[in-house]
Parts: sequence; structure tokens; C-alpha cells
Amino acid sequence: GSTDNSLEILNNYAQNDSRIKVINKENGGVSSARNSGLDIAEGKYVMFVDSDDWLELNACELAYNEITRFDSDLLVFDIYNANVDGTKQISHWLRTFLKNEIFYFNSCPEKFFYSQTSIWGKLFKKSLLFNKFNANLKKGEDTAYFWQTCLYNPKISVLNLPLYNYLANPQSAMFSTINVENCEIFNSLNYLKSLRIFHNTSSYNKAHILDRFALSVEYEMRHFKNCISKEYCDNVKKLLKQIENYTKKPERLRYYKKLKKTLFKVENKKIIDIFDKIKTKITKKISDNKSYECNFPIDIVYCWVDGNDPDWQNEKLEWQKKLGVPYSDAVNMCRFLDNEELKYSLRSVAK
Repeated sequence: GSTDNSLEILNNYAQNDSRIKVINKENGGVSSARNSGLDIAEGKYVMFVDSDDWLELNACELAYNEITRFDSDLLVFDIYNANVDGTKQISHWLRTFLKNEIFYFNSCPEKFFYSQTSIWGKLFKKSLLFNKFNANLKKGEDTAYFWQTCLYNPKISVLNLPLYNYLANPQSAMFSTINVENCEIFNSLNYLKSLRIFHNTSSYNKAHILDRFALSVEYEMRHFKNCISKEYCDNVKKLLKQIENYTKKPERLRYYKKLKKTLFKVENKKIIDIFDKIKTKITKKISDNKSYECNFPIDIVYCWVDGNDPDWQNEKLEWQKKLGVPYSDAVNMCRFLDNEELKYSLRSVAK
């Protein structure tokens, strides 16, 4: 599917090394390419490398030695975040959560769910990869495949050495506004949830896998907020509800609350903008007049926004000191949320 001289370069390598096999096919997407590679793979282990990324020179040797040392089914290792200017930094994503550990997925530490969920940066036993990638998915297909594979309870080992270079490409699906507008990430999520093996896993695993998807969804909502539609928000609400169904205390999960907070901001952007304008005015008046006291509508705006978001504790305390608004009043004032008279007052004050 390449339109440059990549095929010629690959054929030259293949002529000099019999281990290299070249597949020349029409461009059918990344999942189709991966499936074609799996179809002809003959080795005991498989490693995936995206087209704009590359490996450290000794990556295969070190990864092979580590996975065979413990006879693991899956090896996860550190990566470099590479930049177009040639610089790179070790990603702390994996090592923040896991330190050279060995475990089976069904007994894995909770923090494993929040490590890197792409299929690159890993070495798999080929016997573990008996499923095909879903070629109909346009975003999150590798995440869905990764969790599908993990649900077969592989033995996993972690190596805190950076063997893979990941180059962030602004043209990739990760940065596509079209995929956001079409809610593509939820297609991958729904595909995973439709699998029998997902239905058969524990509620603990389900809650944490969905919470990990919540991280990707929250990222999209923050970085593509102008593309977020009502349909997208409805899908987010379904995801949050599903997480709540699988755990009695969803607020203890890592990204559930964060996604809920971002959804709140996106759905109430107009009111939040009004609040920001009012807060700016309050700040100026406080600086001009230390004895300034807020009037009723401003109090309501402050209390409504603050009272609906339990994560804004520091800001809440700061503004309580400045404005003299008790937290109990803030909670009670949230009841005015749907009050048309209040909304009119807010707009008037914001002008």
C-alpha cells in the first residue's frame, strides 16, 4: 500500500536476510496489515512495530532473553517518547506503575490496568495471538485487542528498560477530529464488551478495563472539545453508568471521576464560561476593595459550579475564604441549577 520506494527498500533487505518476509498488499488499514503479518509469522514470539516508530538495536535480543527467562506469555517493556527533532525521553508511563514484576492477568496488581495498553512496546507468545484484529475499527483497535488477549489470563512479565521508540504523529488516528466526531473510540469499546470472554471475566476486571477506556475518552474530550457532540456525551454517560454497574465505589477508580468532571465541563460550557467571567470580576473587586461582599447571583454561580465538582477542593477552600460562602450553603444552592430566573440573573451579571 505504500506509494514511495518502501517496497524496493524492503525487497533489498529480504534479498540479504532470509528471515525477512515482505507482504505487498493494498492498503487496508493497520488491523488488516497486522492480520496479514500474523498469518505468515512462523516464530514463537511476535512483536508489533508501527510504521513511524523504531526499535533499539538490541531490543529483540533483550526482550527474547527476558520473556524466555520466566517463560512468560507476554512481556511489557519501557519505551522512549521520540520527537521529530531527534531528541527523546524515557516514558515514565510504565515504570510509574510497574517495577520488573511477574504475574498472571487475573491476579495482576490494579496498577497494571493503567500501564500502556497499545500492542507495541510488548513481546507476545504467538500462541496467545489466535484472535484476529477487527479491521472495521478505526480507533482503539489495538487497545481492544490488547484487553481481549489479556482476558485469557496470560503470564505477564515487566521489563523496565526502554526498547521501543514511539514517535507521536499528528496525522495518526489518535489526533483525528473525524474519529472524534464519529465516536470511533466507542465502537472499539462496544466491540470489546460484545465478546464472550469479556462477559465471562470478573466485575473487577470489567470495571478497571472500562476505567482505562475512560482515560482515552477523557483525553479526547479535553483536546477536541469543539468536536464533542451530544451523541458523544450520551456515550460517555453510558460508559460511566457501566462502570458504576461493575463496582460499588466507582469514585475510587483512577479515571472515573476525572471523566465525570470533564463531561460536566463540556455539557455546561456556557455556564462555566459565565462563571469564569464573574470570577474575574470578583477577583478584581476583591483586589480593589478588601471588604467587598458578593451579591446573590454571584454567590449562586460560585456555589453551583463548586458544589457540583468534588475535585475542586483547593479552589473551593480558597474562594470560601475570599467570598465567605460556607460549603453547606454551596451544596444547598445547587438546587437552583435548573432555575430559569437564576440563569437569567447569571447572564445579566456576566454582561
